[in-house]
Amino acid sequence: MKRFALSSSSLYHFRKVEPVMAREIMREAICNAFIELCSNTPVYKIKIKDITNNCGISKQTFYNYFKDKFELMNYIYKLQADYVFEELCLKEDKYQEAMEYIFRHCLVYKNFYIAISKYK
Repeated sequence: MKRFALSSSSLYHFRKVEPVMAREIMREAICNAFIELCSNTPVYKIKIKDITNNCGISKQTFYNYFKDKFELMNYIYKLQADYVFEELCLKEDKYQEAMEYIFRHCLVYKNFYIAISKYK
């Protein structure tokens, strides 16, 4: 079996990148847990405990990433908006395709957007 040796420079790079990647993976897992909960539960009934149980993490881990569920909702909104706008830029001058993309995106996340829009 071939073994790969890490040079000191690649080890340094790995240590710098790995925590950032792990942090983004955890943020994504928390977001996905919340979006999934929104499809079955009104937002005002969702507690941090529900999110952490659905995600399999502790409350403290949640609070390491987000101050509260409102910060989480805003983070998801920003991610969704950034993603949609990025896709729209790729479809410049293809308006029909861009509109179809927006509608498909809204259908995929329909329950999330409905749940969020009912929460005030």
